[in-house]
Amino acid sequence: MFDRIVSLVFQTLMSFGFFVFSTPMSQGHNGAVVCAYPLEGITIDGSLDDWPKHAVAVAANGAVQGDKPTNPDDLNCRFRVGYSPANSALYIAIEVTDDSLVVDPSIEGAWDAQDGCSIYIDRRPHRDASAVEQYSRCGESIRFQGFNTRASNVEVKTARSEDGCVYEWCIHLPGETLSPGRLLGFDLDVTDKDADGSSTWLAWGNGTQKAYFPWRIGDLFLLSNGDDLKLGRVSGKIILNDDEFDRKDQFPRVLVQSTTATQFWAHVECNQSGEYSAKLPEGKYKITPVDALDLRVAETDYVTCFVRAGAVVDAPSLQVSKPSKPNLGRAEGALLSGTFEPRTFDSFLKAHMQYYKIPGMSIAVVKDGRVIYQNALGYKNAFTKEPVTTDTLFEAGSMTKVVFAYAVNRLVERGVLDLDVPLYRYWPEVLDKFPDDERYKLITARYVLAHRTGLTNWDGYELQFTPGTNFGYSGQAFEWLAMVVSQVTNKSISEVVHNEVFVPLGIENAYLTWEEDSDYAARTASGHRHGNTPISKTIDAEPFMAYSLHIDASNYAKLLVGIMERDGMEETTFKEMLRQQFEIADAANPEELPYGLGIVVEETSHGLKLSHGGTRTGFTSNMVVYDGIKAGYVFLINNDQAYYLDKDIDAYLTSADSR
Repeated sequence: MFDRIVSLVFQTLMSFGFFVFSTPMSQGHNGAVVCAYPLEGITIDGSLDDWPKHAVAVAANGAVQGDKPTNPDDLNCRFRVGYSPANSALYIAIEVTDDSLVVDPSIEGAWDAQDGCSIYIDRRPHRDASAVEQYSRCGESIRFQGFNTRASNVEVKTARSEDGCVYEWCIHLPGETLSPGRLLGFDLDVTDKDADGSSTWLAWGNGTQKAYFPWRIGDLFLLSNGDDLKLGRVSGKIILNDDEFDRKDQFPRVLVQSTTATQFWAHVECNQSGEYSAKLPEGKYKITPVDALDLRVAETDYVTCFVRAGAVVDAPSLQVSKPSKPNLGRAEGALLSGTFEPRTFDSFLKAHMQYYKIPGMSIAVVKDGRVIYQNALGYKNAFTKEPVTTDTLFEAGSMTKVVFAYAVNRLVERGVLDLDVPLYRYWPEVLDKFPDDERYKLITARYVLAHRTGLTNWDGYELQFTPGTNFGYSGQAFEWLAMVVSQVTNKSISEVVHNEVFVPLGIENAYLTWEEDSDYAARTASGHRHGNTPISKTIDAEPFMAYSLHIDASNYAKLLVGIMERDGMEETTFKEMLRQQFEIADAANPEELPYGLGIVVEETSHGLKLSHGGTRTGFTSNMVVYDGIKAGYVFLINNDQAYYLDKDIDAYLTSADSR
């Protein structure tokens, strides 16, 4: 029987996914394992009378966050799971014992202020790119998160009583084949809010934020009725090269991967001594350290072992070293030396994208007032492997602020706004939105663009200091200025940006809102967390001048050319925009940046360096113009690693070494 099951596993893993068995030390996913058997005739109504007796309940009582339950009546959870091959559906029944039910009847109720539960599914988990789907029941509402989630995929009913509640789920997986031998990533958690204000988050598998960390969910094995599993165990140890690693470095996870079915893998945590242990089906495995940006290790280091059912095998010790960084390939900046060559730069970018685990990129290089290089590399989505193209849209994040600042400066030049007139004078009613504090009357457009308003970034409207007296980065302030601009121009802010920036600079394929049913939605890259974990798209139904621009690099580069060539405004207007507005009060404070009007302005050996980065969940970007040598670049990537890559691109193009 065991041989037949393992054969089924290896036959299906090549095309579908993986499955992991392990001790609590492991995280591959996280060591939690459950089996599911075929079910038919299940009605999603909150009653479990139609569930068969062989669907055995499994405890899910790991208090991973919040207050520990005081007793089983306070909070206790168990669940059952089955599947329907005919409907391509999973059935999950969650039974919660709870002596204090708290439910917010409003659809907008916060998830952590009431009772609820979440299901996590990874249809095709892969060691390099997984896409976790999260389906949540929060009081009376159903919510979704993650790539692939759809409202049509899920049914859930809740039955509440004095003793607790039952959540009965059916999650359809369209396009998938559910059959014996199939492996899925799976987990669930339960949120409990009590009337006394205490709250608890129970999970089946250990770990939080499971939608963003694929290795923090458990594993679900689909079996035929009557089948069972038998496993072996592997144990081993990592040894770090003392010459390369700091003593403070943590031991990395190890990747345990079948040599005959490469989709069969496990991430296993090491303890503080570098030891690891995991249960696995019989077979030959390759064991390598898991490389991560916060702990770089060479994936070329590995050992192999053979696991037998019912036995314990000791793997050879795994000696680990650090990986070599890709060589810059230039003794000096390629743009300065005149040695810039597109194909060589392509190779440089691909090597560094692989090194930094970046899924996709849109990039453009500008020299002497024109775009001399533009490219699209990698994947829009690391899970689907759909390639990035030159018109693929990325989220520009805070680089939106530079676009807005250009528009504001054009309005200032024409006398529509004055940089130093308090904003409330243009629209007195705007003060009604803020707390009663006379200091709001000091805020001007200059203070907004130079981040001197005293407003926090996004934590409300309480002033942190008197406007003009200090530096404090604030996206919230940009939204206030946008409201005033819309008021004084009697136009929507989208119209203002279109007329003042996109049209005069010839910028196309740029959008300040994003809608799922729009004609450009399919051109938008997916954001990724932690390297290659795709996440659900944030819907920007309204334009936000602090962050909502979607664009490709070649079109954003037209703004760089405009700044470089002083297009669209008088020289005196540009001179004021590109002048450091305030002296740095504390040079040792890395958060205090030398801002002009909406753009960072720094003195360098190449003249003024004009720059601005952008960050949104799953996206990062940067733009740079060296004004003295009329050179620059802009890139947008679809994960959170741009700040690593920027230093290397800057060094390759303009510097003698990597800073």
